[in-house]
Amino acid sequence: LAEALERAFVSDPERRDTLARQGRLENDERALAYLVNDRKDGRTAFVLVVDQFEELFTFSGREQKLQFDRQLAGALNDAECPLFLISTVRIDYLDGFERLPGLSELYNTRCKRYLLKTISREGLREAIEGPAALAGLDVSEVTTAMLRDASGEIGALPLVENALQYLWGHRDDNRLSGALYEDKGGIAGLLESQADALLERLGREIPGGRGDALELLLALTRISDQGNHTRRRLSVHEARLAAGGKRRDEKRGQALIDYLSGKPIPGARPGPHAEGGVRLISVSTDGEANAADESEPVPDGGRRHVDLIHETLIRMRGKDEATGKRIGYWRTLYDYIEKNRDRGFYRDQMTRKAREWQKSRGLDRWFGLAGWGDLVRYRNFYPARGEPEYRYKRVSQRVAWIQAGLAAGVLGLVGQSYYWTLDNGMPPGYMLMQQRFRLIDWGLLPKPLPELVQIEASDGEFDIGELDEGFIAAVNQQPEFRKNFGVPGTTATIDRPFDIGKFEVTYEQYDYYVWTRKGTDDALDYPSGAPDDNGRGRRPVVNVSWNDANAYLKWLGDEYRLPTEAEWEYAARAGSVTAHWWGDDIRQDGQVRANCDGCGSDWDNRTVAPVGRFAPNDWGLYDTAGNVWEWTCSQWKEQFDGSEGVCVDPAEASGPRVIRGGSWHFDPVGVRSSSRFGGDTVGRNDNLGFRVLRAARTP
Repeated sequence: LAEALERAFVSDPERRDTLARQGRLENDERALAYLVNDRKDGRTAFVLVVDQFEELFTFSGREQKLQFDRQLAGALNDAECPLFLISTVRIDYLDGFERLPGLSELYNTRCKRYLLKTISREGLREAIEGPAALAGLDVSEVTTAMLRDASGEIGALPLVENALQYLWGHRDDNRLSGALYEDKGGIAGLLESQADALLERLGREIPGGRGDALELLLALTRISDQGNHTRRRLSVHEARLAAGGKRRDEKRGQALIDYLSGKPIPGARPGPHAEGGVRLISVSTDGEANAADESEPVPDGGRRHVDLIHETLIRMRGKDEATGKRIGYWRTLYDYIEKNRDRGFYRDQMTRKAREWQKSRGLDRWFGLAGWGDLVRYRNFYPARGEPEYRYKRVSQRVAWIQAGLAAGVLGLVGQSYYWTLDNGMPPGYMLMQQRFRLIDWGLLPKPLPELVQIEASDGEFDIGELDEGFIAAVNQQPEFRKNFGVPGTTATIDRPFDIGKFEVTYEQYDYYVWTRKGTDDALDYPSGAPDDNGRGRRPVVNVSWNDANAYLKWLGDEYRLPTEAEWEYAARAGSVTAHWWGDDIRQDGQVRANCDGCGSDWDNRTVAPVGRFAPNDWGLYDTAGNVWEWTCSQWKEQFDGSEGVCVDPAEASGPRVIRGGSWHFDPVGVRSSSRFGGDTVGRNDNLGFRVLRAARTP
């Protein structure tokens, strides 16, 4: 933004000072509005175009996002500022605006949205035949076939572009060959065959080069749980290390970068472009600095970066109808990403921890270091020297080796316990928990079982679903969200009392269940820890599926199960008819009541809070709003139909189930008593847990 403003308002390149402009933007949220106001003359308005807005969500840190949001919103809210904003964003990143406080306020009131549809058949024909006619090129053999293959493809344009480039390199006089096009498998097959051929050639030129290239391409990918991966930029130094093999040979890494970006390896056969192949990565420079040799430092403060040439390389094309497995446009790389998809989560985790550790002082600096389990997960990440992640990992490794040396002197039980934590992905502090589990098994301590609260039967019918007329009216303006708030509502009856968990099931309780079952069910694993700090103990257990929860309940006893959707809302509301059990406002008398993204707690949008940290509802239940979503046993249906009180037998499970209650990762709207979503029975994530229900015994 600073560069764009300098180019727009300072005509003399010698007088431009991008760094100074950036400093003003960072330090004063009114800087953009002031700049534009100073340039207005009563007749001129200004248009700021932000292309690929989704990169704000994928490349930027939290504070950068907020700074950018404040500048744009500040200028757009200034009635005297003649600024218009045009932004382009991929449709699957539209929800990112919900986490921008300023722009989200303007999104539904001042924003004019235009959905750019996939290029039409005639538009694509024009894109193929128009330039060909100007060049005197005969494309008659391939146009119809390309239009056929591009039908329904979201990424058709870059695929067609790549296919034309390849066929141009293999043209017969002025004719592009239809036979060659069909032989290579069409637009998607050409991309895949060229990329695979490039890796094979690289493997022949550099021993092990194919695997190292895949590691680099993986490092350049920001992994998404939904499969819609995006590009992730790396500095040249980071890219060299990622591509440098097990020894992190930067010279070798640079050779791979050169080859994948279209440069030949000295002394080797010609690179991919000489054979009409495809480039997989690009090397670019920040700012206006240039360097003749991309392997050398860039003068004048510029920084060289490596990026994927196009997101088509890492995009999902669809799913296999028989297996449901995701299929990428380039299957070799996509399968490699799927196999190593946990890398993205742990890479982001390391970055967050490194930033927090850098700001910490005293003992927090010691305890904030990565543990052995974390270091194992970070083993494939090689941040550049000078970056916070580099020092964090290096110091953590040193401290970890010191800890390992001390642990080697511990005999018997304690030594075995440490191995147990590593083997099961537990934090080292969980060694004491294992000793507690042993004492429980020996009958010296009570079992960690859920604490229950009795809920009386309802006095006739009660309402479930959204009850606030104003909110219902707002939801009806966007009918795609009606299913998420039970609009229209319905009624239900609780004809018998039941006992329900006072708290959500904790890691301590669930881990003890896994501990007792490990000998008889080797497939059962301890769920991964809460996000951000791998917290366990008194935190609600997350990363458990609907099937996992039902297995735990079966272990507790036949009378235990998940609550139905109607039972859950009845207990959560505790007789209230407001947005939350405590009232309509997210805070009451300034008190923080829940853990959500915007509720005001220390854990908001960061991690799961330990149970019992917030006030209970009027019936004594904790965290029915926020902290983690909770499984119910009810079948997910987009509209209420009277079956909300029906519990599905786990043995007959099929289709998604209802989840309720909101979480630390959702905004305050998500913690309304009416908020609901659906989840697959095998699905797991880091903001979804459960609460037990013990049904009344039959008289």
